[in-house]
Amino acid sequence: MLGVLLVGPFMAQADATIANVATPSIHADLRASGAALELVVGGYLTTFAVLLITGARLGQSHGYRRVFLIGRRSRPARSPARSSVACSCQRTLAGTHWRAIFLINVPIAGATVAAVRRRLPTDARRATREIDLAGVATLTISALLVVVPLVLGRVEGWPLWTWECLAASVPRSCCF
Repeated sequence: MLGVLLVGPFMAQADATIANVATPSIHADLRASGAALELVVGGYLTTFAVLLITGARLGQSHGYRRVFLIGRRSRPARSPARSSVACSCQRTLAGTHWRAIFLINVPIAGATVAAVRRRLPTDARRATREIDLAGVATLTISALLVVVPLVLGRVEGWPLWTWECLAASVPRSCCF
């Protein structure tokens, strides 16, 4: 059971590593600046952090197994998500180079869903609790107030707005 649960954090770390390794190819293909690439990777990691905290709260209220399975794209076979994955695979295999590295998630997610259904116990009935949307928004804003100035600050020569953003992030992050 522990091995199944550790696949989630493993995939997140693997995706971050893959994105970092692929940045030279992405840079060449999309002609993106270094700061733009840093924003993409930083944005991915920020989104992961916010969704990790939110997912834990959803697991508390709706059941950890159910939320874990939803997070691994466990939808009916004809869902739009599966169709978009199929289209993405076709386009990637048709010669879009660096995008193919992200296909590593498809077989791992499929195997994880199968293992979760076999290994993790069914969730007990829980009292539904609401998500703290104000808290999620505050966390998101606070994370962005740190990531954006740290990524763009060096390129922009550390203008005043970068320091103001960093200072503004402190009171918000202390609330957690």
